[in-house]
Amino acid sequence: SIIKTDYNGDLEWIQNYPEIVGNPSQLKITNDGNYVILETEYINGDSQIVLTKIDQNGEIIWSNLYTLQGGYVAGNSFDITSDNGFIIAGNYTFQGNQAYFLKINTDGIEEWYFTSEVENSEGSGQRIAYSVKECLDGSFIATGFTETMSMNNAQEQFLLLKLSSEGEEIWVKEFGEQYKAEIGREVIETQDGGFLIFGQVMDGNYLDAHVIKTDFEGNEQWSETYGNQNITDNFLDGLESPALRLSGVDTSYKYYYRFDQSDSTNYGHPLRF
Repeated sequence: SIIKTDYNGDLEWIQNYPEIVGNPSQLKITNDGNYVILETEYINGDSQIVLTKIDQNGEIIWSNLYTLQGGYVAGNSFDITSDNGFIIAGNYTFQGNQAYFLKINTDGIEEWYFTSEVENSEGSGQRIAYSVKECLDGSFIATGFTETMSMNNAQEQFLLLKLSSEGEEIWVKEFGEQYKAEIGREVIETQDGGFLIFGQVMDGNYLDAHVIKTDFEGNEQWSETYGNQNITDNFLDGLESPALRLSGVDTSYKYYYRFDQSDSTNYGHPLRF
């Protein structure tokens, strides 16, 4: 079900959708004032991504299914693109997980897809994308994690992957330390043309917030871990330029970090409040 309220929280409408039987992961407002819902459906041992567009009264405009033969697909998040289409980040499972990207036009028609797998001569691995954003030049930047396995040892590292506007890989970068589990959850393009990755790092029994700043080619400029607390929920939220906000919840209290991109001396050393 989807519920629409006014600014006072009073109910305007509620709609049930028998077509949506999976696990909705994201809802966004489109540039034309309508809404788009991303979900993944698991039916009879198979999976498919479903993207549904509804109007301002909750009526379905279109609802389309996307899948790949021979494996399972899952959509983790999506971004609305400058051509009023959509780009989805997720994973394709076929003999291990591959990062999966799907470009869809404004009418819900697939334009292209791209999968990225681990190239590891020492063993096997997997790659999953959790967030993708369109860059100012029309390319796409994504984050998630890469897991490599060798001699029964697994290592998870932050993933940063750039795609062209046509879905071709430009470059892929990985960041991480040995014996730590590191996962990228959100990524944004910064004012200087670089990128800011926000994620989580598991070090021992603690799950901490972690931020990595790169240049426009994905080369690391700095990285910081925040908290030393057990983070249960967190996200990166863009505020009015040039500020960024990192917020979440740890085991004892809410926290907020604010970055100022215009002040390079304090960038990466945010104020907690």
